[in-house]
Amino acid sequence: MGSVGNIRHCPTVPGNFAMTVVVYSRKRRIVKNRLKHTGRGIFLAAALVIITTFALPWLLPDKNKPLEQMTFADLLKVAADQAPQITETTFFSLDIPKIKAKAKIIPNVASGDKFEYTQALIQGVAHSAGTFLPGMAGSMTLFSHSTDIAANISRYNAVFYRLDELKPGDQVIIWYLGKKYDYRVTGTKITGPKDVSVFIGESGESKLYLVTCTPRGTTKNRLIVEAMIQ
Repeated sequence: MGSVGNIRHCPTVPGNFAMTVVVYSRKRRIVKNRLKHTGRGIFLAAALVIITTFALPWLLPDKNKPLEQMTFADLLKVAADQAPQITETTFFSLDIPKIKAKAKIIPNVASGDKFEYTQALIQGVAHSAGTFLPGMAGSMTLFSHSTDIAANISRYNAVFYRLDELKPGDQVIIWYLGKKYDYRVTGTKITGPKDVSVFIGESGESKLYLVTCTPRGTTKNRLIVEAMIQ
């Protein structure tokens, strides 16, 4: 037989080995892609940390900067700081400069109860129960003793013994719960001892009635001085 020319045959690759090579190549690509994505994630995270570190001081509010909006707690603090300072004098008292009458006022005294108002008048001027208080829209009535001689002023605590000297325009100052109320006398009148109209509160204008006995040292009539708030 004749010989065949120089023919080279490619070596045959076993099937199992070929499959192994293909699988290895695929895994390598997957790992490579995962590493690539992981690297990007680490880079982005690092960049975010750096940006946050430098940006936070600009984004967060300055603690030393005044609040633009007051909270309820802030409002309570302001209210407490602005609250009036109440003393024994400014709690509830009367001052009539012209006749030098100064006394504390005993609130809500029953004008028809002799024992109750007698006890109250020992301490000061009585505020008639059922009449209004300063700052309210209505009339307030205060009453006190009168006397005919200076020697009995302290004995009977006769704060109103010179009340008949008041004229229109004279000042009457009332302190109530730390606030000052300024009244001016508008007129006077004399009524009988049984006239109790001023001991009943009148809704409307903020007016003041000062009541005592007249003539001085008697219980014959009542002297009523009317004043209006300014």
